[in-house]
Amino acid sequence: MAKCIACGAELTELALFHNMPASAQDFPEEDRLKDEKAVDLPLCQCLCCGLVQFDTVPVPYYKDVIRAGGGTSTMRHLREEEYRKLLSYLEKKAERRPLILELGAGQGEFLSMWQGVESGNLTPFVFGIEHKERLVEKGRAAGLALFPAFPEEGLSLQSFYALSPDGKERKETREELDAMVQFNFLEHQKDPKGMLDFAYRKLKMGGIFLLTVPSFHYILDNKSYYELLRDHISNFTEESLQSLTQEAGFSLLESRTVNRDTIEFVLQKEKKEDLSVFRYTGGKIDVSPLLQNERAIQEDVKRHIAELKKRGEKIALWGASHQGLTLLSTT
Repeated sequence: MAKCIACGAELTELALFHNMPASAQDFPEEDRLKDEKAVDLPLCQCLCCGLVQFDTVPVPYYKDVIRAGGGTSTMRHLREEEYRKLLSYLEKKAERRPLILELGAGQGEFLSMWQGVESGNLTPFVFGIEHKERLVEKGRAAGLALFPAFPEEGLSLQSFYALSPDGKERKETREELDAMVQFNFLEHQKDPKGMLDFAYRKLKMGGIFLLTVPSFHYILDNKSYYELLRDHISNFTEESLQSLTQEAGFSLLESRTVNRDTIEFVLQKEKKEDLSVFRYTGGKIDVSPLLQNERAIQEDVKRHIAELKKRGEKIALWGASHQGLTLLSTT
């Protein structure tokens, strides 16, 4: 019996999705096409902590951050709003020059958005770590404090440095930080609790962690099975995310939904013995609407193709997103 990647309890299968894309990235070149195959993905749930997850191994690049649309005006506005919120919590602390780490920073798209954020009487110092060295090189070339590393046990932060948002001041890092941020990266991890444990170890007591993940409720509410992808091993609800973060030693200060499809948590590191036990009581999630919508879309596509064939017409397929890949693969 498969085990939950968050708490180790046994999993219950919710549905089996056939002919799903093996990954959303790393498209094969011509000499690898013969080995390219769709996969069947069992969607499961842990009834102990509530986490919905695929019973599968992670994609090979799960440690790398891959972003699309990171530089849009909408995303910039959101990040700046979140940074101001984070600073409003840090203003209540004693440290006037807080150290802030981004866990999984890509090429620094969001690190650069600190520039111009009004920080009041604080001077934040920000830096990021990223597993993919090519992305780190791009960020460093742009003058950002970005370093090749992955948040796991044994990683020391003392050899790094952080920069003020304008890049004019530098501060050496230390093992305990004032705050962290992470944007839509936890859902890719084969050990999400381990990543949160890293954040807990590296934050000061009372340190702040701003965390975002895609919302599984959004997928359920819109019956959008094509939002599911192997890259996202975990599919979080607010309840399962709170269960996991509280188990890791964080209290929830604030939560909201942003961009309709993303959960945002503001967390604070606490003494674990002071936290209550968060027990999931939501029961088994009904995913039958996802399966019904999958069948409906498949029937629509088959009907459309049959009509084109009758008229002797051809169809061209194009998709520029993981949603497009899933629709192409499953229909």
